[in-house]
Amino acid sequence: MTNRNAEEQRNHRERRLERRRQRRRQRPERERRGRGQHAAPDRGGQQHSPQEIGDLLSRLIEELGRSNHPDRADLIQAAEDAREEVASPEPRKGTLRTFAKGLVSAVPGFTALAALAKTIEEAVRGL
Repeated sequence: MTNRNAEEQRNHRERRLERRRQRRRQRPERERRGRGQHAAPDRGGQQHSPQEIGDLLSRLIEELGRSNHPDRADLIQAAEDAREEVASPEPRKGTLRTFAKGLVSAVPGFTALAALAKTIEEAVRGL
């Protein structure tokens, strides 16, 4: 490859990257923040406290008790374990994230549970 071709390719890549950056800057703030799996929950920079997450888990346990979800006993046990983990002095964030992801995937057909599960996942992600 000649120096000229290499330089043209480099210039082409730089122009392409600059166009991407410009498009990203033009997107609304909310859309930019919501991209990627590690995006922070939109609470105006405020994070959920472990107490709030524990309260959400308690609500989930109550909702599961009233639901007819086929795996509700297992989900209740997992939620109780997660609630204990959140209340511990040093909660293991990886364990909580794994629980939250599993919860969201376990309740997609149950609207009330799915909304609560998504809220819990976002809260845990913000820890």
